[in-house]
Amino acid sequence: MDEKHPEQRAGIYRITCSGNGRVYVGSAKHIGRRFYLHRWELARGDHHSRLMQRAWNKYGSAAFTFEAVLLCAEVDLLRYEQIVIDFYDAANPKKGMNICSIAGRTDGVKWTDAQRARGGPTKGMRVFKDNPAAHANLMAAVHRGDKHHQFGKPRSEEVRRKISESRKGTPAWNKGQAASWAAVPRPQEVKDKASATKRAKHLERLGITAADAKAIVSANWFDKVPHQALADQYGLPKMKVLGLCNPQYGEAWLWML
Repeated sequence: MDEKHPEQRAGIYRITCSGNGRVYVGSAKHIGRRFYLHRWELARGDHHSRLMQRAWNKYGSAAFTFEAVLLCAEVDLLRYEQIVIDFYDAANPKKGMNICSIAGRTDGVKWTDAQRARGGPTKGMRVFKDNPAAHANLMAAVHRGDKHHQFGKPRSEEVRRKISESRKGTPAWNKGQAASWAAVPRPQEVKDKASATKRAKHLERLGITAADAKAIVSANWFDKVPHQALADQYGLPKMKVLGLCNPQYGEAWLWML
């Protein structure tokens, strides 16, 4: 049993809304995936539990916590789910957000037109039938990082050898591309735009105009006006004036005509 990553196991879970203190109890073969699907349906505004959807709309996602209650074998999911539903009285609208009092059944549940069109409130994945890109994005999120079924499980030498053999002769995805974006020559127009943006941000931090910056550099370099005098005149710290006027800092050249 993987106790360190219970969200990857089959078991019973609980969703709690801190805004109203109500809970929702469910079971899943992979708790982490079910958590993601709950969030996805709630964000879409089409969750099968109207009570939980209303709470989500009223209190927001930050008010919800998702946690595993217990882990068990898949054959025992409904039995333990019923026990936990009864324990929390989750089917009571005053205490819970479950719309069914019996685990695994939907007797008496009223479906919306959208849910009925796709086969029921728990068949949300059917919306991906004509949208393979959305399905790929969802699956990538479900299996990303520690949610992946191979997370924390090193591959054996045999598996690594087979993967290596299968990829031999296949061109690398970045073959023919530059090793880094920095190695790609940029047009002069792009360079000029980047320089102008840098100057504008620097002037904004100093609180002066481009004309003032050029006047400061000109006065110091050609008229030999002291840095402190210029700082007092323009209301700047002396170190900022030094930064503008000293070529060693690489900034003075930005302001020259």
